Amino acid sequence: MVLAFYGQQISQEQLARLLQVSKKYGTARKQLVRIAKKLGFRVIAQHRGTVQDLLRHIRAGCPVIVNYLEPSDNEGHYAVVVGFRNGSIILNDPWNGRGFKIPLREFLKRWRGTTPAGAPYSRWWMTMQCN
Repeated sequence: MVLAFYGQQISQEQLARLLQVSKKYGTARKQLVRIAKKLGFRVIAQHRGTVQDLLRHIRAGCPVIVNYLEPSDNEGHYAVVVGFRNGSIILNDPWNGRGFKIPLREFLKRWRGTTPAGAPYSRWWMTMQCN
């Protein structure tokens, strides 16, 4: 979704290979960062993010990738924050579709997870811009 936003056309299969997606563990955050840099993007990625971090980048026109617990199955999941409206965060989400709204309070509860090794993390986000 974010690659297409920046005009990069890459198939889902090719991206999965580049990211070394695992059926057991999914996609590692460090792989997202590594591949984005390899594709020529400047990357900012942080833990312990705030809503203000997300707002700052959205207002600057940069979509923000977040890792959160998806509402229907409580599994770790990536989505793209594209806006805020009426107390909700708006996501373009591979599972829930474009324009998926989730109340901000609910999102904040879900913006956490564990690494494949079982270590907890919270409020991870990433944005990328062309160099």
